[in-house]
Amino acid sequence: MSIGSGGRCHQGTIMSNPFGVDLFGKKNPASRHSKCCGCRRLTVLSSYSTLRFLHFRQFPLLPLGRVHIIDECLQCGSRGATSERKFRKQRSRDLASMMESFSKHADNPDTALHGMQTLMGYNEERWFMDLQHSYGRRFYDHMQVQFLIAQGLCRFGHFNEAATYCRKAIVLGAGPKAEELLALCQSMSEKATVDAPVESESLVRPYAFLMACAAALATILVFQGLSAMHHHNAWLVNGSPFPYSVEIDGKIHRLLPRASTRIKLRLGEHEMMRLAGPKRNAPVLFEYTTPLVKQKLAHESLVLNPDGLALLLAETMHKNNTTNRFYVGETVYILTGINHPFSKFPAWASAKRSPQSRLFLHPATNHLDAVKAVDQYLGHTKARTHARRILQADPAPAEIDALLSWAVDDMPIDAAVAFLKQGRLDAAPKLGWHLFYQDYMTEQDCAYDLQKEYALLCKQHPDTSLYYYLLGRVAHNPDSAHKLFIKSEKGPGSNGLGYAAIARNLLCSGRFKEALPFSEKALDRDPGNVEFNELNMRIHLALRQYDPLIFQIRRVLADEPSNPQRIADLIKFLTLAGEHQAAAETAARFPDAQVSLSAYFNAARYYAVGNATDYADAMTESGIVVEKLQLPLMNSDIQKAHALLSQNEEHDYSAHLVMYCAAQRYAHPEIAEIELAKAIREISPKTYDRKKAVAMLSGATPSPSQQELAALRLMPQEKAILCTALGFMHPQQQTLYFRIAQNLNYTPEYPQLLLKKWMRQPSRSVGTP
Repeated sequence: MSIGSGGRCHQGTIMSNPFGVDLFGKKNPASRHSKCCGCRRLTVLSSYSTLRFLHFRQFPLLPLGRVHIIDECLQCGSRGATSERKFRKQRSRDLASMMESFSKHADNPDTALHGMQTLMGYNEERWFMDLQHSYGRRFYDHMQVQFLIAQGLCRFGHFNEAATYCRKAIVLGAGPKAEELLALCQSMSEKATVDAPVESESLVRPYAFLMACAAALATILVFQGLSAMHHHNAWLVNGSPFPYSVEIDGKIHRLLPRASTRIKLRLGEHEMMRLAGPKRNAPVLFEYTTPLVKQKLAHESLVLNPDGLALLLAETMHKNNTTNRFYVGETVYILTGINHPFSKFPAWASAKRSPQSRLFLHPATNHLDAVKAVDQYLGHTKARTHARRILQADPAPAEIDALLSWAVDDMPIDAAVAFLKQGRLDAAPKLGWHLFYQDYMTEQDCAYDLQKEYALLCKQHPDTSLYYYLLGRVAHNPDSAHKLFIKSEKGPGSNGLGYAAIARNLLCSGRFKEALPFSEKALDRDPGNVEFNELNMRIHLALRQYDPLIFQIRRVLADEPSNPQRIADLIKFLTLAGEHQAAAETAARFPDAQVSLSAYFNAARYYAVGNATDYADAMTESGIVVEKLQLPLMNSDIQKAHALLSQNEEHDYSAHLVMYCAAQRYAHPEIAEIELAKAIREISPKTYDRKKAVAMLSGATPSPSQQELAALRLMPQEKAILCTALGFMHPQQQTLYFRIAQNLNYTPEYPQLLLKKWMRQPSRSVGTP
């Protein structure tokens, strides 16, 4: 190979030229054993194609053309060279001429000699071997053919076969040249080692460094191209407890409840649409243009939340602590710094010096838990907004009431009413939404006629039976409400609600026998309804029909209820019915209800059979703070009971009414006045009937009639306490009020015995004005 030229500077200092011309690579190598024309030594002569390059300090810069090297000596380096283009052109011409001679003069020995010489010149070993077999036999007595075959075999390294043909040529008179060739073949055969032929050498090896740089650049370009088409850094997240499908750019994806799914998404503009059965929500348009390389460097993730309900937590692990970021309320998130989206931290994450972050869904099991989590992490305002967002996404009916309480909390009345009316106008009425709306409008004392509003809805939707039930709830006339409840059961939708409302109203009025058939009809419509079952049990308890009550309780327990509060209520009914042994067995059967060792139920057993003394002792042992008020009242210690009630603010208005009755009974007018004011203040006027009760206690409705009390839809025990208080408040009608109270005071639990005692003994005081 050539060496770059040098030069001399003006001062006489020699400077090497960094540029030069070299040959790089060996392609199509061919070797033969012969004597070198330069050094006259027996060696391997090689021919091959190579590239002539201009280089700079051994780094190739510019190819100057292909060169064909002929018979390069491995010992002295002498060789012949010609242009690769000329060599190939001449080779094609010579081989074509040889083939034409074969076709015309195949049996002519001169043709054979010319053909084999051509193949030997271009190192066509395989072709030569085929010819020597045929022409060696065909011209077995031709001296020149035999000698040329010997030369070719020796050229291609077949020395033993070449020696055989040499001997034939000598016999045929080849002379000294054949003898010299025979000696060469014998010496090459006997030689222990033979110079190795030249091997192929890649023409691109000099370009390894430049090609590595080019490959790295090409890889970046390919990644950029792929990022413009498809990538995997998009996540679909379902924040609701229900499965649904979503369509993105015409492709439908199925999302499992509270789960994440990784999808392919090209860069550019996209359209996302949530599918709810046959219903299609409005499409969401978004654009994502971050290249894949930038995504990897910034640890960027695209998170799509079609429902907008997912609470995302980004947890970052630092060297000494962990921090959290929270995201909620959006449909498209582009989050950076997320090393492990929707996966756990790997084992090596804690050993990393740089912070490691992961993204995951908050493990809320229902919408209400999610709202509470938003309230905890992001504040009350965002919790209210999230509750409203959930309500617009059609949540489970059981969650509507609690979610609406969050949604309208601290909201101006006009805005809350507008929001509630918006959901009330849905094509398919949501019962929970309507019930909350009615109670809210009544509680806020809005100057709005609900009866007129729902009468209009019934007129507009005569086939929707649920509206008749809702109209019955706000009807002021009990007879009209009764008719509307009956009408609501003539079509689908109410599912026993109308019958249950009638049974509840009759129970509240003390007409227990009339209530029982309607509660049975409600249970026939929906046997598994918890409220219907409890209503039916209360009616049986009011009628002292303990056998059917116990039968119904056992039927419910046979279904293995899982709610601890539900099991506790059933044990309570068994206790009130006098089935203490069955109550104890049930408590032992359901230890998860955590009532088997409750001192309260032991005390309730004594109270149910009228044993106030043992009940008081059991309550003392129970240590229940809110129940300590009962003991002084049983002992007629009004001052102590009043002091305890003033210390504890956890009691509802009925506790203050009981305290009022006790103060009136034992002539403590100043305490009676205080407790009555507290009772009126504590009553939540959430319903029309509660508002009527406030009017009766405050004197706005003087001396309410028996019909007015019968129309009051309060539960029997609550109404019994109210009527007892009215009896002390209006001594002239005390007999009437006490008679109503005694009819309703059937439940054998506190304060039944106290009310009986106070109504049985003459009062020591006059009524409170």
